Amino acid sequence: MIAAAALLLGLATPSPAPLTDPYQIYKSAMQHLVTLPQPEFIIDTEHWIAASAGDNGNDEWGERRIFDSTNRLECVLDVPYTISRPPQIGESEFAPDTWLIAHRQTTQPPGGTNMNPDLSDLKTIATVISVARPSYNITLVGVDSLTQGGTAYHLSLRPVSDPKKHNLRELWINTASDNIMRAIIEGDYRPTYRDVASDTFVLEDFGLVGPYWLVIHHVWTYRNPFSGRTVQYNATSTAMRFLAALPNWFFDVKLFEQHRGDVLPVIGP
Repeated sequence: MIAAAALLLGLATPSPAPLTDPYQIYKSAMQHLVTLPQPEFIIDTEHWIAASAGDNGNDEWGERRIFDSTNRLECVLDVPYTISRPPQIGESEFAPDTWLIAHRQTTQPPGGTNMNPDLSDLKTIATVISVARPSYNITLVGVDSLTQGGTAYHLSLRPVSDPKKHNLRELWINTASDNIMRAIIEGDYRPTYRDVASDTFVLEDFGLVGPYWLVIHHVWTYRNPFSGRTVQYNATSTAMRFLAALPNWFFDVKLFEQHRGDVLPVIGP
């Protein structure tokens, strides 16, 4: 189960059924995503907590993730940055802008996990974006209060077919703005390339950072199929910066080796 830590949503409150049907709510939210701006590069400082079932303590650490939105690559650095320790460079995972579509990849890399949200109902016809026949049976669970004020439609989504591809399970959509406030996605995850991917659910919370509507908090679990050990991960963005350009060596393992001492002068402490 996903923990209720750092929730942006309050408790569900009884409310009359809204006039808008769940399919229209979903359609409006999807079309609203198309209007949102997307940064070119994101420098995201995150606080991580890993809690193992049955253990007495948690592991906590900081990470600095640098995202290339166009090429969907990331460079993960320790906080504080240690020049002697190599970064993790590869395909973006849990990128803050993964719901935005300007630089979105439509296919998953071979062997990759499928935690990116399913936006396949958005179709491009010439320069017009439309929502195709939904890939889900959608029901309106209720209208929930938001802790920061306002309310959100709570939708439950069940895929009509291909549940691996159509991985959205729940959405909370602001009744006033059509912004997605929270999402739950079912997919698979592995902490490292050496691990076996395991089915999991990820909870994502959204917020306004500068001019961008981005994912700022994730909670998900990983169950090792061999040991049976379950770890719950909780990652919260504590600061973000947006740059128009970055050197390509941040996203190339061999080139990065030649520039380890240049990291802080480029992106700051």
